Amino acid sequence: MVDSIDRIANFPQDDRIWRVEWMRAIEQNPNVYSEPTIQVLIARFKPDVEKKYYANPHSRLYYSNMDIEVNRVIKIGLGQFPLVNNGTLWKNGLCVGLNVGKKISLKLNINDKTVKYVKGFHKDIFEDENGIHESQILTTHNHNISAKGVYAECVGIEYKDDPFGIIIPITTLINFYYCPSTVMALAIFNGDIQHNLNKIINTEQSCVDEALSLSSLKLRADVPDEDSWIISRILYTDEGFRGATLVHDSLMAQQADMNYKWLYPKSQFPFSGETTLEMYFKPIWCDIRNKWRLLVFDIISCTAPFPFKRQEVIRDNSGETADPNTDIPDEDKEEAYPKKNQKSTSDKPPLTNDEEPSNFGDVKQIIKPSKKFKFLTGKEIEKPKKDFCRFKSAKVKTTEDLLTNKLGTGEGTFGDTETQKARVVSREKALKATFDNFVTAISTLNTKEGFDAKILQLMPKTSSIPLSRSSQYYQWSYLNSKEKMKRGVIIAEIKKTIEDNESEYYYLIDFSSRSNEKCQMGIISNDSYGPVSYETIYSVLIKLTDAKGRWGNIKSLPDSIDKIKTMKHSWISEDAFCKTFISKI
Repeated sequence: MVDSIDRIANFPQDDRIWRVEWMRAIEQNPNVYSEPTIQVLIARFKPDVEKKYYANPHSRLYYSNMDIEVNRVIKIGLGQFPLVNNGTLWKNGLCVGLNVGKKISLKLNINDKTVKYVKGFHKDIFEDENGIHESQILTTHNHNISAKGVYAECVGIEYKDDPFGIIIPITTLINFYYCPSTVMALAIFNGDIQHNLNKIINTEQSCVDEALSLSSLKLRADVPDEDSWIISRILYTDEGFRGATLVHDSLMAQQADMNYKWLYPKSQFPFSGETTLEMYFKPIWCDIRNKWRLLVFDIISCTAPFPFKRQEVIRDNSGETADPNTDIPDEDKEEAYPKKNQKSTSDKPPLTNDEEPSNFGDVKQIIKPSKKFKFLTGKEIEKPKKDFCRFKSAKVKTTEDLLTNKLGTGEGTFGDTETQKARVVSREKALKATFDNFVTAISTLNTKEGFDAKILQLMPKTSSIPLSRSSQYYQWSYLNSKEKMKRGVIIAEIKKTIEDNESEYYYLIDFSSRSNEKCQMGIISNDSYGPVSYETIYSVLIKLTDAKGRWGNIKSLPDSIDKIKTMKHSWISEDAFCKTFISKI
């Protein structure tokens, strides 16, 4: 499930619940040539089933063929492919619930003997004392895949002495292992890995160091950092490269054969060997073997290793500042590509696939929370400090506004369009911005060499955000103005030991925020890096109140405060918090 994604316009907008049944053929998109579409078979719940769902939405009992009353095939752009999985429920274009499949975790061995890649209409042959029996591995009887759905490719994995004990649709495998983002989905299906790799990485400045178990990739501007692990496995393992390139190659082979009207992609696992797969599945009965099989709706996680233990990402245009001692003067820098002023004519523009999006204006990121690969737990992408920046911010060349009313995930156009570019990015979900997590993170920082970190005891003036006006008025200082609930404050004092046993003092300040706010923490220090008094901290909080929580909008600092740095609530672990904080100071 994707938290708070934008509405996908191609789903029915009828206030009813629709279940994603099956992914089918790939088609060229006449409206957005850069973004093919995939057929998605969806089915609407019967009214009585819908009532049961609303009464118990967390049940895993809504995968039966008997639950549905009507089917429909919709087409979504492949840039939105990472957002949609079999077994998910949708209402008015929004994902409304958890996957309806049952959850299971299994230890498996992926190799040529245990895995078969076949069509859904493949005949399983079984021989016993009563003779030879055969049956199709997937039918419309055991799952609502439609007559054309049986032509889709599948993975059969041996389980409990059944060569097709686990059946995974190939689109599910492609989605999980190769398409974590819009960029990678388009690259995989359009063949950029084998035909236009320089669109993804700078091949001349990417390399590997086997001795350090390190892959270093210079990513292009719109490729998310998080995709670097996937790209490295594709480029530097035979299985990964074969699985990634087979998607496009298989489509082209079918297109060249006039006997193929519908194009169904092929692929394979990007590794071989032991793994533990956590999956959502539907049990389906096999008559000839007299046992249950697992039809997988979605893969949740995988423990298989990656080829490298370390991943480095380098960019020319990361947006980060360079070392001032080595940076080149601004007058010698090129202007980054300018953007138009962008205005949306809709409060919540939908995701569509009927028009190329604009290459002017901002790109909207759609974050899909993900923690798929257990091997990557605790591993952070390394980003070397830049010696210099080649680009500087460009001013808008025209006062003309870019008016948009929808979102699109195609490659984009520099021509006229009313569609804003959007990109899906899979990212491990950050820890919630709670005071408990703040305390735990500071405790972890206190264990790091050279740091003494503690939570300051709060005084009356610094225990909450000061009011900006009389308490009878609604105001930003209240977390809940109706109940006169003030925003709480938490402050950490961090002492960093430097040379000759001298110390530098930093103060990290956080405050309560509403669910719809994206607030940052502030790091303050004085000009001598000495201790900061409570009165000074209180003065900073007053300034923060005037700026309504935006540290960057504080116009003037108390005399003793040198500067304020900010830190986002984007850390996924306590160690990640420590690394981010240390880099800030």
